[in-house]
Amino acid sequence: MPQNIIGGDAPTFAVHVKGSAINLHDWRSTWGLLLGQIVGSGAGWPAPAADCWSPDMDAGFPKLTPRFDYVNKPLEARETGRIKFLNDSTGSCWFMTWAWMAFYRSMPTH
Repeated sequence: MPQNIIGGDAPTFAVHVKGSAINLHDWRSTWGLLLGQIVGSGAGWPAPAADCWSPDMDAGFPKLTPRFDYVNKPLEARETGRIKFLNDSTGSCWFMTWAWMAFYRSMPTH
């Protein structure tokens, strides 16, 4: 283990989520995703919120949300997490399912 090689108090300064590394290159721009990792199952992609790369129309967020909205961010993490786990349960790739229902609804019906 690296902490055994470094020694001393190094393990107490490690940034982690439930013992795992944060699964994001730079979480400062996506606070909702970081919150989703913290309250979710740990490091991974449990809930992106609606401030990450795109809004999540299927979760009820048609526009990108403010990154530091601490009042609504927990709701975003919850709702986008539900959509993420629903997509995962079908074996679908998350990137292929972003806002597909909103896209489908916007298609012409003729």
